[in-house]
Amino acid sequence: MLENRKNWKNILITLLLLSLLGISFLNVMSLGLAQSNNYDLKLTKGTTIFSVETYDEDAWFNTVSNSLNPSHWFGGDANITGAQSKITIKGWSYTEWGTFNVISSIVLPQEQLLILYALADYGYNNTEINEYYPNTYWLWNSLQAIWPFTSNNFDEKPNTTEQNIILKDPEDYRKILDDYNKLVAQIKNDSAVPLPIKNQISNITADDLLWKLALNTFAAAEPVGNYLLTVTDALETENITASSCSLIFNRTGLNNYTVEFAYGDRGTLTSVIVKDQIDNTIYYITSINSEWIFYMILAIAVAASIGIIVVLTLRSRKIKRA
Repeated sequence: MLENRKNWKNILITLLLLSLLGISFLNVMSLGLAQSNNYDLKLTKGTTIFSVETYDEDAWFNTVSNSLNPSHWFGGDANITGAQSKITIKGWSYTEWGTFNVISSIVLPQEQLLILYALADYGYNNTEINEYYPNTYWLWNSLQAIWPFTSNNFDEKPNTTEQNIILKDPEDYRKILDDYNKLVAQIKNDSAVPLPIKNQISNITADDLLWKLALNTFAAAEPVGNYLLTVTDALETENITASSCSLIFNRTGLNNYTVEFAYGDRGTLTSVIVKDQIDNTIYYITSINSEWIFYMILAIAVAASIGIIVVLTLRSRKIKRA
């Protein structure tokens, strides 16, 4: 009897130790949620795989648009349920940029970059724009390899390798938006700039800027929830709210709908969900990353170890009884 009690005591001690390790792990993982005004980057090198879990095509065409599908937002085969995309973060640097580089990297749409370079012939090159608008921005510049959504196997090599800019101070998104819109007004009032060039640039609203960023792998510094809230407050967005670690866009197509971009404690995108005005899910992207795969394997290993300990202990008790 004493031997049996001793065995059960050992089992309980083992389970208690494993529980304490689990609690410690969860505490470490939740530190990123603490509120602070000191923002820091919590990126890790690794790969995230995104999967299209839900796509209700009829609901999309009746709510969002009957001429655009998810591929127009997310590229590739994003309009096919089961399609996957992949992003690998290769590294990052912390640096300071001037107005020209930030505008060309996060404000202007890709198709308008040639217009910005064309303006160099009319007094708006890199140096001159930075002199007109001398704000500087501390930021993290991460390098990421991107495989677009596909319903087939991923290619060995990524489709593109791109920079992803994360401003150190979330209030700087307001500064760069204001400087950009001032620059647009200056160019439109400059008689030296040809009219065809003027007609190809226009002001950008805060909501349009954040929507563009969200569709192009926007990421946040830690604490993530506080960072997102500060971004929306600084930009004074009209139809975008920050809730916990999500950005929620209230949009109107054929009918009203919402798009929620959720971010993990590392500040990178984890899911996208589109809902109609009665809260039915129209479209849903989920993700899993290499870090979570490691912890899942670790959890399975711990659970298996506990199971083995219990089985061996019970078997030992049976043998001793015999």
